[in-house]
Amino acid sequence: MSIQVVSTQMCVIFIFILIGYIMAKKEMLSPPTCKQLSGLIVNVCSPALMVTSVLSAERSVSLKGLLTVLIAVIALFAVQILLGIFMGRILHAPREQWHHYNMMTVFGNIGFVGIPVALAVLGSGCMIYAAIFNLVFNILIYTYGMLVMTSQNEGGAEKFDWKKLINMGNAAAIVAIIVYLGNITVPVIASTALTYMANTVTFLSVLVIGASVARLPLRSLFTEVRLYGLIAIRMLVFPIAVALVMKQIFTDPMIVGLSVLMVAMPAANMSLMLAEAYDQDTTLLSKGIVLSTLCSVVTITITSLFV
Repeated sequence: MSIQVVSTQMCVIFIFILIGYIMAKKEMLSPPTCKQLSGLIVNVCSPALMVTSVLSAERSVSLKGLLTVLIAVIALFAVQILLGIFMGRILHAPREQWHHYNMMTVFGNIGFVGIPVALAVLGSGCMIYAAIFNLVFNILIYTYGMLVMTSQNEGGAEKFDWKKLINMGNAAAIVAIIVYLGNITVPVIASTALTYMANTVTFLSVLVIGASVARLPLRSLFTEVRLYGLIAIRMLVFPIAVALVMKQIFTDPMIVGLSVLMVAMPAANMSLMLAEAYDQDTTLLSKGIVLSTLCSVVTITITSLFV
């Protein structure tokens, strides 16, 4: 993994954040518009990116190889869940905030930031592994994530609805794996359309994050001391540990590089969406998502040194 490529990509993301910030301040990007853009990214552009990236990837990974990566991804999320359970206690946060620190620890921004960055840094060959990460992420956000968020409600944890697993993110991940393993040729018209949609992901997704920065008082954003502790543990210590351990287990640098990038991602927007759905206070999550995204420009570059 080239440090120059990583730092260049993160600087580009910072520029996009700045553009989103300025546009929101100039009232060119309103909250309703950002919500609509988020829906477009999650349901159309990001799934298109996952599928189209697999189309150009070399078919060098076997089913056995994918199952090995799946086990590794599940193990990584298991460790993050364990870390998330104790994160609030480690940071001496108020008990009522523990579940939000848990969510920010377990769920990184794999779809909005992770996939575009991984594609730019590692190339299309990593997208088949990214599809597995995305699939496990989506299953966990609608199972474990909902359990954590609803555990604070007066009525207790909400019963899980399996229908929520039927979404474009999971569908795209499954299609990408089938196309890859089946060596399926997609018609030129379809692949071209997917490519045009996919090319918008990085700019639009980071633009929305920049707009969210503009809606928060900057002083309050940088004075939440515990969030710096979360970022240090979640986006530096943990990814570096993952890099050092995985280098001893896997010989494929693509697997190691993608795994480290994915666990080093800033806090995911989905946590905020779930909090809003359950009428919870979203102040801490908003600050955590924005601050971790800004800090990721530096932390991901540092983390990549250990890959």
